[in-house]
Formats: sequence, structure tokens, C-alpha cells
Amino acid sequence: MTSELINFRKPSDPANLTLTAFQYRVPEWQKATFGNQAKPEDIADKMHEEFEELLDVIHEGVEYDGTRVEEVNYAEAAEEMADVFIMLLQLADSLNVDLARAAEAKMTINMGRTWNVNSKGIAQHQE
Repeated sequence: MTSELINFRKPSDPANLTLTAFQYRVPEWQKATFGNQAKPEDIADKMHEEFEELLDVIHEGVEYDGTRVEEVNYAEAAEEMADVFIMLLQLADSLNVDLARAAEAKMTINMGRTWNVNSKGIAQHQE
């Protein structure tokens, strides 16, 4: 592996960064920084914690009746989404899942389904 591939501090050009390349970049950095790979269940637990932090940011400024009284802090939401995404990439690596291929396969299934959309704009596939 060349030093360019493992130079984790080198900024990446977003126009040339693919999901597959990023999927391998993150776990390489984590292993080099933290050592051995964590177990999938421990990664999933940490990802759950990060997702709860994201939910807190999204729900901040929403009253009990669902009325939004202040805007979402987009910078904070982006940071929490990145944490969840990074943990998802680490989980995929620990389970040897090519996330881009898995997502593409799932989208193929989803495109063949019939969907219902509720009043909140959330879609649910029909069984």
C-alpha cells in the first residue's frame, strides 16, 4: 500500500471520493489509530449511541405536540450524521459487507416494490 493511500490527514477531493474508497479509508484509519478491530456488536452499540445523539439534535426545538419552534442546527446535525456514517462503515468492514453493493442490491428490491406515503411524507413499502 502506498503512503498516499494511508495518509489519513490528506484532504480528499469530494468529486473523486467514492463510497467504496471511503468505506475502506475509514476502517484503515481506525485500525491504525486504535488497534484491533472491535466486535460487530460493540460497534453497533456505539453506532446506536451516535444515532441517539443525532436524534437529540433533530428533535431539539420541537414541542411535545410536534410543532417545530426553532430550526435544526444543521452543522451539529451534519456532524452527528457523519459519526453515524463512520460507525456504519466500521460495522460494514467488521462484517465484510461492501456497503455500496448492499445498498445497490437493496435499491433494486425497493424499486420493484409498491409504496404508501403517510401524511408526514414517510414511505412504507406494502408487503
